[in-house]
Amino acid sequence: MARHSDIRRAGETLGGEYYYGGVLQSIYKRTPLGGARQVRHRDLRRRELLRSASGAVESLGGEYSPGLTHATTHLLSRAAAGDMYAIATSRPAAIAIATPDWALRCAAARARLPAADFALPPFAGVHACCSGPPAARRAAVKC
Repeated sequence: MARHSDIRRAGETLGGEYYYGGVLQSIYKRTPLGGARQVRHRDLRRRELLRSASGAVESLGGEYSPGLTHATTHLLSRAAAGDMYAIATSRPAAIAIATPDWALRCAAARARLPAADFALPPFAGVHACCSGPPAARRAAVKC
């Protein structure tokens, strides 16, 4: 289970409200991804994808962080699971959760594209098995 101590800023444990307020607005005017602070999710382990996504964010003026911080505005993930995902979805001021394609397409377009267009589907990476009751129980049920 995710804890508040999993979110750190300058080595300090954060608590209370999540706030990213005017940061995005003040820097965004100068660079396409200025103010966007993305974090990689543990499911982005392939080094090439990580380098590409973080390089794309930094090339457009954003900041890359290997973990959630107080200033994180975007979480890039390939799966809707894990502690970082749980923290990002539970914050009062939502962190945009998108696939790595968002950063790569922004870099290709040299512009900030809407992260909502690359939103991570709620069951991305989830493998579910649906089955009925066992045969013995099915036989006992009378309709």
